[in-house]
Amino acid sequence: MKNLFLLFILLAFSQKNVFSQKKDTLFFKLNPKCIDVKKNYEGVHSFIIKDEEFVTSAFNEIVKEDLFFFTQADFPPKTYKLKPIKIYKLKKFIKENRHMLKEKSTNKLDAYKIMEFFDKYVVFFKKEKNTFIKVRVHTTLSE
Repeated sequence: MKNLFLLFILLAFSQKNVFSQKKDTLFFKLNPKCIDVKKNYEGVHSFIIKDEEFVTSAFNEIVKEDLFFFTQADFPPKTYKLKPIKIYKLKKFIKENRHMLKEKSTNKLDAYKIMEFFDKYVVFFKKEKNTFIKVRVHTTLSE
């Protein structure tokens, strides 16, 4: 009986660790040459990658993705004062990881794969010096 109780306690703590894992964080610069920044009437930012066509493989067939962008994660809009060690350029980061993020038959970026990839991270875009906006991927699947 004592062993059963210890096993139960061990399982309870191991389950807690599985569900309370923290995500890594990625920080990106906003380059106006590569990213189009929009702000709606509520002050929520949207970040659209310029000069890219997207497809999605989420529906077991490859279709064009017309709705892909990053959007501000917090509502009401919130900024964070942060001092990250490394800040990436979004276009360069995607280019370097394109082999994981593209749909092989079309060689275009796959919005579904990008969404899955970035869902593993907490993502921030740099707005101003040490001021960041938390973002998330928004696609047709998000609708």
